[in-house]
Amino acid sequence: AALGIRKLRKQPAAGFQALAQAASLDLKKIASYGVSFILVPRINAAGRMEHARAALSLLTAKTMEEARESALHLDALNRTRQERQKKIIGEAVEMVRRDVNLSQRRTIMLAGEGWDKGVVGLAASAIAERFCRPTVIFSRDGDMLTGSARSIPPVNLYEILASQEREYIK
Repeated sequence: AALGIRKLRKQPAAGFQALAQAASLDLKKIASYGVSFILVPRINAAGRMEHARAALSLLTAKTMEEARESALHLDALNRTRQERQKKIIGEAVEMVRRDVNLSQRRTIMLAGEGWDKGVVGLAASAIAERFCRPTVIFSRDGDMLTGSARSIPPVNLYEILASQEREYIK
């Protein structure tokens, strides 16, 4: 990581230069926070909101013009992701307050019509942290549910689900 940050400071590829400019980030002073919370979310937004090809276009840009175009697109996708994430979290918090008796429930399971599938995992993390409960959030599209689960220590959701494999998968 230290070598990567050093490279970003001294000889960044066109895509990283353009992405940093789009995010108003000074690469000469970049540290792990800037990578983790400013650059990476913009790159990840491509796969969450659209398709990972948008991020690949940035990382393989041959010219600064191509890189700028891709970076501005990723920055816009990230803003959209933030808006949708905030909306889902707000609706989920309201659902928990209205419908979930936290004194009797050790887990939270919620579903929302049309919630963005690429964002429900981020929302599940926020709800699990806020209410200190393992949380599953589903996006409902007609009869189809697509979801993501997040937990809290010491609850390991993977182990719990894996322990039920014989019961439900035949």
